This record gives sequence, C-alpha cells and structure tokens, in this order.
Amino acid sequence: MHVYTTPHSFSWIIFLESGAGGLEWSGPAEHVKIREDLYLFNWLEEACNGTLGTLIINMKTMHDCGIGYHCGTKGLSLSSIGVHARNAGGYDIRKFYALGRS
Repeated sequence: MHVYTTPHSFSWIIFLESGAGGLEWSGPAEHVKIREDLYLFNWLEEACNGTLGTLIINMKTMHDCGIGYHCGTKGLSLSSIGVHARNAGGYDIRKFYALGRS
C-alpha cells in the first residue's frame, strides 16, 4: 500500500501473507498536478529494492496506471502498475512546510 505523505515523499507498507501490516518504508517522491484531479507521480524505493515508479493518478476515478522498473541481479525489470485507490483521509501539512506562504 502506497501512502502519499508529503509533497516530496511517500511511504509504503508491505503486508504479510496473513494480511497484517509488515514492513514500512518512506522514500523520495514528486507529485505534479497536470490538471484538476489528475497528477503525475514518481517515486524511488531506495530503502529496499531500488524500484523507480512513474504513474498517473486520476483522483476523480480513484485509479492509477504507470510503470515500475529496477535493475537487480537478474538485470532490468519492468512492470506495469494499475490499481484502484481509496481516500484514507488527510491532514493539512502546510504548517510544516512553506507551502502557500508569501
């Protein structure tokens, strides 16, 4: 599960086979607004396997699609990404960053 946490990072949880939350990491990411309810998002999973991901998130349909890629012991690996999303709530982070301040 990916959680888009700040303008320059994201977190992800890898669930165990039992469905319980397992490993959790955070990494660098960027969000770019393309138009209302449509965002370009890229991230780097530098804490575990080095995967780079790039996708488009449609907030109106709550769906995304894109690609993930990394280079490991077996060479370059490319994979398609596409999942349904859900809004898990949010909070105003502007008090922690200089966003929207003049």
